[in-house]
Amino acid sequence: MDLLLCGSFDSEERDAWLVELQRAMPEARWHLHAPTQNAERIVAAVVANPPPGSLQGLPGLRLIQSLWAGVDRLLDDPSLPEVPLARMVDPAMSAAMAETALWATLSLHRRFFDYAQQQRDRHWYPLPQRRAAAAGNGLPGDRLESARWRHRRHGAGARPGSAVAAAGTQ
Repeated sequence: MDLLLCGSFDSEERDAWLVELQRAMPEARWHLHAPTQNAERIVAAVVANPPPGSLQGLPGLRLIQSLWAGVDRLLDDPSLPEVPLARMVDPAMSAAMAETALWATLSLHRRFFDYAQQQRDRHWYPLPQRRAAAAGNGLPGDRLESARWRHRRHGAGARPGSAVAAAGTQ
């Protein structure tokens, strides 16, 4: 079985992937470039954000496996062969991305970058703060969770501060 490993990574990273892939699939013949002869033998491509057009001319290709979670650049390639495309799904990476998004959002809300600049300038003065919860994020899930909380705390249809809510808290 002939497989292609290609993409936008340096030779050290590519070689590390190749060692592991060869260990996992010792019967496979790995190619680092699309062959000019016998291109029909390539049945799968393992890719890391390959340059556009690098997967065309492989008539035997049956699968593209992305080593990355994001495949937008692949899908933007008009020459991408019409074969199944799989991507990496790594729960640890997803959690790290969510944590980074949370850090960035709270850093903006709490003016972390302004305070960091003050530290570099050796100046300190308090800046107006806005709680992140006060800004809201406009997601339907927030409204749904808020409604669930009201229901659990105050009873169905109650709003905080209403007579029904007051009765439900006694």
